[in-house]
Parts: sequence; C-alpha cells; structure tokens
Amino acid sequence: MPGNRFAVVADLGTDKLLIYRFDPSTGRIAPAEPAFFQMRAGSGPRHLTFSRDGRILYVVNEIDCTVTVLSVDKATGGLHLLQTIATMDKGLEQSGDAAELLLHPRGRFLYASTRQTSTIRLFQVNELNGRLTSVRDFSTAGLSPAVFAIGPSGRWLIAGNQISNNLALFP
Repeated sequence: MPGNRFAVVADLGTDKLLIYRFDPSTGRIAPAEPAFFQMRAGSGPRHLTFSRDGRILYVVNEIDCTVTVLSVDKATGGLHLLQTIATMDKGLEQSGDAAELLLHPRGRFLYASTRQTSTIRLFQVNELNGRLTSVRDFSTAGLSPAVFAIGPSGRWLIAGNQISNNLALFP
C-alpha cells in the first residue's frame, strides 16, 4: 500500500483481501485491524493495484470477471466497497477468466483483461471518487490474454496471449 504502512494480499481461495501492518525499518508484517476485507463470495480476487495517491484500491476478480473498487483508510488500512463492475458484457459471463489489471501511469484509465473473450476492457477513472466507467473493449490480437504491461510513458501496451503464444503491441 502506498505510504509503506500496510500491505494487502489477494486470497483467491477465501475471497478475502488480507491486510497487514508493515514496519519498513524491520521489514516485518503483522495482521492489521481489521485483518481482512471480505470480498463477494465466489469473486476470486486475483490482482490489485492502487491509485497514484493510494486512496483507492482496484481488484480484478478472476472467477466472476469483475473489478472491485475500494476506498482505503490510510490510518488503519481498512477498505470500504465503492463499486463492482464487469470486465465483459452481459451474456458472455463464464466463470474463471479475468486475469490482469493495470492502471495507466497518469491514473486516468484502468485496464482489465478477460481470457475468455480475449479482450482488454478500458475503464475511465473518475478523478474525484475513483469509480470506473466502461469505455470499450479491444481485442488482444490473440487468444487468452493472461498478462499485459503498459510502458512507463503510457504510450504502449503489450499483451501476452497464453493460448495463441504471441505478444501484441498497441499504441
């Protein structure tokens, strides 16, 4: 967590985000109070990323193909639900396929991949409250985008497609 006071771990099997106090001088962690945030049953939290200012946490949920938006209490490490939004359109849902989640370096956009549809969904980030609005999906020019990365400048995105065994570069 930004500020080096807390660490958050996604536990897909228990549908929890585990919260730890972090001591940067010793490198030790201990359960925080609260020690976890209970995600929706069956969601399967996989990856997470913080907003640049650390006040918002975004979590991609592998099993139910959603992104959860949480506010962060910087004093306690506590998390509070703001929004849950799908990584693909209704009617396409099939469990177990959301994979990667990245925030654009400027913080205005969030990207989430879904392996089943071989797409990355682009979300616009509301600068005031961190909530997401779906903008569009784009094909990853391959099958099953398990991972992707955004260059430091934010100009390039590269998608790694697992089944088709290829990389695709996008401006």
